[in-house]
Amino acid sequence: MHRGFTGNSLIQIFLVFLACGLRWGEALALRTDCIDFDREVMYVKKTLQSITGQGQVIGEPKSVTSRRIVPMLEFVIEVLKNHLNREIESEYVFCTSRGTPFGPRNIGRHFKKILRKAGLPETTRIHDLRHTFVSFMLSQNVPPKDLQVIAGHADFSTTMNIYGHLMPGAYHEAAKKMDKLFTP
Repeated sequence: MHRGFTGNSLIQIFLVFLACGLRWGEALALRTDCIDFDREVMYVKKTLQSITGQGQVIGEPKSVTSRRIVPMLEFVIEVLKNHLNREIESEYVFCTSRGTPFGPRNIGRHFKKILRKAGLPETTRIHDLRHTFVSFMLSQNVPPKDLQVIAGHADFSTTMNIYGHLMPGAYHEAAKKMDKLFTP
């Protein structure tokens, strides 16, 4: 069990960023009732933003398609089950010792600390974990249209404009398949 913001909860939240492709506001607003261990999915319904003059505000996701169902890997399920076995009463999956959601600046500061410790460039952003997730999914031949839904991109063109360069061999593969149609 953990009390507040521990090294383990840091690792757990960064694993969710990396293994589920969530935007960081989506992960910080994730509530316990949005985790369905039986179906092995999480429901992205809200996002957390820091708004000048208002502080942290839980609101609607970026777009209609940002409200989505994200499949969870087996190791993410185990990590979250262990993480949620805690002494803190909170509706949020990732929370402070007072049960409130972590703030983006606080998470960012801890992320930079972890990068320094690991000898990684401090220019790495938390959002780069999302990019890594999407890039890896493409490298594993997940269809880009499916990836659009998982990532919560409003338009297919967004997925392709950001990540299409990661599939340079796709055109050659398409040509080879077409060639088979005309080769006896």
